[in-house]
Amino acid sequence: MSDAEVKLPPRQYKIVKVLAESGGRLSVDVLAGKLGKRVSDLMRDLEELASKNLVSVSRRRAYSIRVTDLGRKYLEVGLPEERLFEVVKSLGKEVPISELRTVCGLESNEFSAAMGILRKLSVISVSRGVIKYTGDKEAVDRFMKHVRELKIKLSNLVTPLITEEIPDWIRNLRRRGFIVVEEVKEIYVDLPKEVLDLYSKGLIKEAVIITKLTPEIISSGLWKNAEFKKFDLSIDVPKVVPIRKHPYIQFLEYVRYVVITMGFKEMKGPHVETELWNFDV
Repeated sequence: MSDAEVKLPPRQYKIVKVLAESGGRLSVDVLAGKLGKRVSDLMRDLEELASKNLVSVSRRRAYSIRVTDLGRKYLEVGLPEERLFEVVKSLGKEVPISELRTVCGLESNEFSAAMGILRKLSVISVSRGVIKYTGDKEAVDRFMKHVRELKIKLSNLVTPLITEEIPDWIRNLRRRGFIVVEEVKEIYVDLPKEVLDLYSKGLIKEAVIITKLTPEIISSGLWKNAEFKKFDLSIDVPKVVPIRKHPYIQFLEYVRYVVITMGFKEMKGPHVETELWNFDV
């Protein structure tokens, strides 16, 4: 790309300006937010800039990961395993599973999941339907670390995370219903290095671009200081398929017009008349 001056319409210039000041690469959602526009409002300008090799537009598949309402609830009231741990610790003795299930205040699925985690981390032991708090310091430390890390992960997902791959640690949170993963299509806009150089040299400028010449533009003299959009006459224009009414419909409308102008009144009735009325009465 040569060092010739490039003049752009106001909105296209702002797109290039925001991209250049943001390092040359933005997602189309972020770009639209910075410009205060909807994504759909920018797509035509982006395609036109891309046709001039001033930007490149790429699309990729990604995943949006965010915390669910259930996950938000556990951030506020505590994880099921965290709440069950406090109950077991406060009792400080052997407790039948049926009794613990009653006093802990957890739902059946929450209780089962919490029991599995506490048992896996050796915080409790289960024998013949009785739960015993082990009191093992290392086990308790591992459990508290598990709770802290899980809460940090959930807190970080209150604002959706966009990623190209689903991390392994996400799968467990997804299985427990703490988060939801949705497939999204990300559109990124990049500013080529040559365009960045032109912008830094001040060779990309905002200008009034006229695409349609009107009597008002001529009489006001606006055309004198404006740029006219260049059109490539070698490109085929879209074919316009002519639409016309069916000949029979045209004939019916003509007959209706003639009969009504003769003084007859148009009447409406059922689509099918009974033969009895038409022929025998």
